[in-house]
Amino acid sequence: MGEAPAPAIGKDYHGIIGRALSEGYVVACPGARGRDTVVDGVYVGRGDLPMTDFAHIDIAYEWLFSADRANGLYEGNKKDAAVSRRMAKAFEVYVNRLHLTDPETGEAIGFEGEDTYSPYLLKKLSEAATKYLSEQSQEEQNAWLADPFNQPVLDWDGEKASVTDLKAYVNWNTGRWMKYLGCYDGFFSRPSRENEAFGESDGSLGHFSLPMGEVLAASPEYAKEGQEWIEEAWKNAKGEYLVNPMNFIGTDEVSTIAPHWYMRCGCHHETTGNIFLNLALKVLNCTDADVNWRYSWPMRHTGISDIEQDEAFEYFNRICR
Repeated sequence: MGEAPAPAIGKDYHGIIGRALSEGYVVACPGARGRDTVVDGVYVGRGDLPMTDFAHIDIAYEWLFSADRANGLYEGNKKDAAVSRRMAKAFEVYVNRLHLTDPETGEAIGFEGEDTYSPYLLKKLSEAATKYLSEQSQEEQNAWLADPFNQPVLDWDGEKASVTDLKAYVNWNTGRWMKYLGCYDGFFSRPSRENEAFGESDGSLGHFSLPMGEVLAASPEYAKEGQEWIEEAWKNAKGEYLVNPMNFIGTDEVSTIAPHWYMRCGCHHETTGNIFLNLALKVLNCTDADVNWRYSWPMRHTGISDIEQDEAFEYFNRICR
C-alpha cells in the first residue's frame, strides 16, 4: 500500500477495497494482473491461500479433512480413503521439513515424535473464538452458544473459549461440506481454476503439484495416473516454484521480504487454514518482519473481508502514514 489521490470508486470495488480507495490508498494484492482499467490506483487480484503454497495445497487439505473422510465423502470407498490418508501423512512430512517453531517459546511445531502441530493450531483457533465471543453482548453470546450447531465446537467458561477437538472443528467449519480428492490440482474435479493458471495460452490445462503426483504414483490404485501427473507437474515446476513464497522465506534464495505482514484467515467455511499457519510461522521464524496475524472466528471463506475493517485500517495507517 502507498498513498495516491483518492480516485473515483468503480462499481466493482466495495468493502475493504472501496474503503482503502476512499482513504487515498493504492491497493495491491497477490495475483494482480496490472493496473485496473476502471479505477486508477488499484492493482488487485484474489490473494487466496492456495496461492501461497500451490505445491502442497492438496495434501494440506487432506490432512485437515481426512480424519472425517471415512464417515463423510469417502464412506464405503476404501480406495480413496487410503489415498487421503497417504496425502495427510505426506503433509506431516512436509511440515517437519519446514522446521517450524513457536515464536514465543521456541518449541518445535510439527510431527517429529509427537504431534505438536494440531495442539498449536487448536490454540490459535481458541484465541480467535475467545476474541469473537468476548466482543459480543451477553445476549449475542447466549444466542451463539445456545445454537445446537455451535455447541460441539468449543467450550466457553465465561472468559475463554477452548477448541480441543479438531474433528469437531472441521465439522463445524464446513458443515460437512467437503471437496473431492485432489480438488485443487483437479484430480476428480479437473479442470480447476488452478489448472487453468498453470495451463497454456491455447487453453490446455496443467498439473502443478508434484507431492500430489508422488502420492498417487505410490498408490497401487492410481499408480498410472500418478506417473502421468508427475510428468506434467515437472513441466510446471519452475513456474510453481517462483510463485510460491515458501521457497523464498528462510531459504538460500535471494529475495526481498516485505517488512510488514497483516494476515487474517477465517475460521468458518475455510478449507486451508493450515496453509495459513505454515506461512505465518515461516515468516515469524525466519524474518524480522512486523507480522500481525491471527485467525478470525466469524470470517468466512472469502477474499478480502468486510469484517474488522477498523482494526485493519488502524494497522495500515500506522505503517503507511
